[in-house]
Amino acid sequence: MVEATPFWGAIAISCLLVLSLLSVPIAASMGIVGLGMVILFYGDFTALQFIATSAWGNTAKYSMSMFPLFILMGNLIAKSGLGEDAFDGLNKLLGRTRGGLAMVSTTTCALFGSVSGSSSSTIIAIGGTAIPEMRRHGYSAPLRCGSVAVNGCIANLIPPSLAAVLYCVVTETSIAKLFIAGLIPGLVLTVMILAVIYIWATVRPEDAPKIDRDISFEGEASRTQNPAAYALHFRVHDRRDLQRLFQSR
Repeated sequence: MVEATPFWGAIAISCLLVLSLLSVPIAASMGIVGLGMVILFYGDFTALQFIATSAWGNTAKYSMSMFPLFILMGNLIAKSGLGEDAFDGLNKLLGRTRGGLAMVSTTTCALFGSVSGSSSSTIIAIGGTAIPEMRRHGYSAPLRCGSVAVNGCIANLIPPSLAAVLYCVVTETSIAKLFIAGLIPGLVLTVMILAVIYIWATVRPEDAPKIDRDISFEGEASRTQNPAAYALHFRVHDRRDLQRLFQSR
């Protein structure tokens, strides 16, 4: 049994980095290092019971139920094709502007992130449609891949954010207050990303060729009515749930 000092913290971080460089999965690396430190600090294997009780106590909370439920909702939306319909609908409305496809990707990711709360689910659902579409219209690789990858940050800000839920559970702070605090920064970040895409497409037009369409705007918009209506209906109900959460706190 040894005394916990910053030296042992540095040793633990170093071991974690070494295991990661050896291609050991991150979860296994953290488990090995954590188990070793617990045995080292407590001096025997009886401390293993502390690991089990601590893990159960930190996860058996009502707030943690948001993780599987929101991830499930994101997977349902991705598999049902609603993400593709939303992208297609916004594409027909905004796709004719320079850099429009990248802007559509950002806007769709913001909408999808406000439903699923998971950045990985958002990128998987939208990126699988947005990247091939931008490649087909001649968008450069940095613009099409960067515009999709950076959109994961939006899902971590706009409520319901799973990262915010995890932070609140660990620090025992109000989830509703953090959701409210992240709404405006998430919207500001979305607008800033759209502005960067527009400036990029204007300064370097070869990276985002303008798409010429022969179909009128009214005809395009009318065909997007059904997918957009489905997405709006889904978002309204989700926002009502958030409103009840805010009012309860």
